[in-house]
Amino acid sequence: MVEQLSEGSKIIEITQKILGIPSPQAELFENEPMVQEFIKNIVKPYVEELGLLVRLDARGNFILCLRRS
Repeated sequence: MVEQLSEGSKIIEITQKILGIPSPQAELFENEPMVQEFIKNIVKPYVEELGLLVRLDARGNFILCLRRS
């Protein structure tokens, strides 16, 4: 998967898809519940669908785990 992501066209495709999804702008920034829901329900499942390992920590930070083969 990492090899696929190294192709510029795949990165552009993923970025366009994520940026095409409306997301809230709020005073609480990353602590805003709507932002947390967006990450949890939209971004995380999409990235997992690409076969990448993702987790959210206790503060809601999005953590993408990549391994070297």
